[in-house]
Amino acid sequence: MIHIENLIFQYTVKNRTTPTIQIPALRIRKSQKTMLSGKSGCGKTTLLNLMTGILLPQTGCIQIDHRNIPEMRDAARRLYRLNHIGYVLQEFSLIPHLKLQDNIKLPFFINPDFKWKRQHQENMQDLTERLRLQPLLHKYPPQLSVGENQRACLCRALITRPELILADEPTANLDEGNRDEVLRILDEYVRAEQATLLMVCHDTSIQNWFDDHIAFEDINHV
Repeated sequence: MIHIENLIFQYTVKNRTTPTIQIPALRIRKSQKTMLSGKSGCGKTTLLNLMTGILLPQTGCIQIDHRNIPEMRDAARRLYRLNHIGYVLQEFSLIPHLKLQDNIKLPFFINPDFKWKRQHQENMQDLTERLRLQPLLHKYPPQLSVGENQRACLCRALITRPELILADEPTANLDEGNRDEVLRILDEYVRAEQATLLMVCHDTSIQNWFDDHIAFEDINHV
């Protein structure tokens, strides 16, 4: 599903480049749940942004389903991301002046390839009920808690039925009950859709929930 080879990414600050990520080789299996762990600030979120094409490496291959993301043009990368990847960002990126229900439906507003259908409405109904968001759909993100915004971001990522889910600490701000429900939803989704999940996570208590575990320090050779 995901094949990374000879990847080097550097941030440039004041005309100086600092090696941030250097991965000789990495493979993430299709239709599996993979945990990516590592200390804060080591580059895990940067790696997710490279996989989505939000950032581009200086060198290297990031191949997802036989497509080399860095070789694609800007518009093609954006369209691929919208059509095929569900990205649960750590900072949520919900639009504050849109109601929660419109934030969840946002992919259908910005992508002409998506058409809102009855199945999407039913899917949204199911997800928002299970994540206890139904009473909040007419509220705005600033009116909600961090955990409520986090669950809404998960709904938005799954609403288009993507084959790849990249999730950056999606359970970090949740109590145990909501955390377990998020994990159940993700597990059911991966099984039903034969989807691939790569999830950044620090919670060692749920490590056994994953099929694979990658320690970022083991793959990053900076």
